[in-house]
Amino acid sequence: MKKLIFCVILFSILNFSNKGFADNGCSVMNLTTIAEGTYNLVITNPYSNSPETVFAGAVNAVVDGNAGKVYCIDLDHNVNVPSPPFNDSGFANPSVSYITMHYFPYLPFPYAGAMADVNREAAAIQLAIWQFTDNVDPLTLVGNTDIRDRAIQIIADANLHAGVFQPFRPLQIIGFSIVHN
Repeated sequence: MKKLIFCVILFSILNFSNKGFADNGCSVMNLTTIAEGTYNLVITNPYSNSPETVFAGAVNAVVDGNAGKVYCIDLDHNVNVPSPPFNDSGFANPSVSYITMHYFPYLPFPYAGAMADVNREAAAIQLAIWQFTDNVDPLTLVGNTDIRDRAIQIIADANLHAGVFQPFRPLQIIGFSIVHN
């Protein structure tokens, strides 16, 4: 019986360990090109409490060898696009995880409730993410009321649903018998 339990635990560890956990949660990422989004948006930077002109939207990236689109989760640290490879923990709170799993690019554009322009939708998504990661107030966005209002809708949706959101299936340990297989 002890051997069976050890085999199940070892199998589970081998099956569910991955590079992210093996390297203290860090991934190797490089940003390749700007993707969908909007340039020259003016927001109040919560770290300096002064106006800042930003690009808000998705960026094409390669993360651990996999191409995809990412959003910024740290307004306080600038990164150039394109960038050389760098380590990034990419930790996201439940609200950010909810947003990334229920909006563009995870959902193919267009989708119900989205803005008519994918670039403006991506900008609204970015503002919503910055609200959760950096405490950016979308009400400080100068002009662009459509992006501001959409960001507020996305924030409200995440506030309502993120507490019950589970991005991955829970771990299930299914017993098996080596003797009777």
